[in-house]
Amino acid sequence: MKIGIVGCGWLGLPLGNELAKDGHDLIGTTTQPQKFEDLEKAGIKPFLFKLGEQLPAEFLKMDLIIFTIPPRIKEYVFELSEIKRQLSKSRPWLIFVSSTSVYLDNNDVVTEQDAEIIKSSHSGIALLEAEQVFDVSEFGTTVLRFGGLYSKDRHPGRFLAGKQGLAGATNPVNLIHRDDCIGIIKRILSLQIKEEVFNACAPIHPSREEYYTLAASKLGLEKPSFNNKKVDFKKVDSSKLIKKLNYAFKYPNPQTALDLI
Repeated sequence: MKIGIVGCGWLGLPLGNELAKDGHDLIGTTTQPQKFEDLEKAGIKPFLFKLGEQLPAEFLKMDLIIFTIPPRIKEYVFELSEIKRQLSKSRPWLIFVSSTSVYLDNNDVVTEQDAEIIKSSHSGIALLEAEQVFDVSEFGTTVLRFGGLYSKDRHPGRFLAGKQGLAGATNPVNLIHRDDCIGIIKRILSLQIKEEVFNACAPIHPSREEYYTLAASKLGLEKPSFNNKKVDFKKVDSSKLIKKLNYAFKYPNPQTALDLI
């Protein structure tokens, strides 16, 4: 299959490497010319691209485009609409990497039907609006709402290390290891699962205090401290993905994963 990855960064680069090993024909984008060598070593033909520019013409020839660029600019939704316009003639299958920020902290379990248009307090971007740009029926789009991302080179022990007086000690964490992100995408490809939206979080949710205290200690960093203040939370349910894809998480419990990464 001819696959284009828009955004060969923390997720897109190793994903492309794995897909190239599987025999797919890969192209990918980066915003930095010095990263070309890394992409080529991973089996990805590199192209320079950043949001706001014309997508390289080679992407119009792809069977599948995987979009992994996070929403870091205010014009994010508009720029996605421009990409949609460019792809409207070729209409490749799309996999759009989203996140669980489409859910309110409702102090309950959330499933795929619970998404709402929530504008980020940092960027003003509503990620659900971004998802909706690539119409599911028009592009056969598969949307993946990943939880908090971690790996050996993005170790959760650094996330809250040394912070004091943190609230929400008993709140569940919603995390997913990069290896599972890649494994899920590979399974979707092998099963050709289109026109679907999936939550993708590890099925076990330790508490914030227990998890981040242990995570910091694994790196020998100062442990965070928590108070008794309650804050709203959500617990992301990935049972639809597990059932539909028959997927077994490599790291089902982020806590025990700390001994493996």
